[in-house]
Amino acid sequence: MNDVAYAFPAGHKLRLALSTGYWPIAWPTPKAVTLSFFAGKSFLDLPVRAPDLSDAALRAFEPPERAAAELTERRPAAVKRILERDRTTNETVYTVSSGPGSIESPKLTHITAINLEVGQTMLKRFRIDEDDPATAQADVNLTTWFCRGVWKTRVETHTRFASSSDDFILQAEIRAYENDEQFFRREWVCRVKRDLL
Repeated sequence: MNDVAYAFPAGHKLRLALSTGYWPIAWPTPKAVTLSFFAGKSFLDLPVRAPDLSDAALRAFEPPERAAAELTERRPAAVKRILERDRTTNETVYTVSSGPGSIESPKLTHITAINLEVGQTMLKRFRIDEDDPATAQADVNLTTWFCRGVWKTRVETHTRFASSSDDFILQAEIRAYENDEQFFRREWVCRVKRDLL
């Protein structure tokens, strides 16, 4: 139910699932949590809208407005999702990637109005021990290329997110290149108090 005004077709069932976490969408608690749920007096109240005869006369939504940009996808790159569970260590690793990770063959898009070619590769890896939420870790590597004629730039970013019982810990690095020569690099570590999160 990511969208409002969802209509359930007749005969379909709705399942309500309760959980103490939603990894990797939401960061887990610092310690394992036991959830008690007493269903005796609980209920789920969904609004019901009866069909209206005027529904058929409603106009369709117009296309969304956006800045004009004619794009040509020159080399697509499918998104791959891999879920691995190691039963000996009890670790789960969820990997999302696109582009083969090579400067010679990233996903490429051409923006006609400014004659710019944009390429990108992405690798995201989320890992956690099923019994220890404090082991949660997220690593994100992105590389983006911008090319026009002989001019070529590249930006590489690596971000790692972890936590302790008291803090969220962010480690990040960015490198920028022009024609394969690095001209900028920055690394930093940031700690943010969890404040009961």
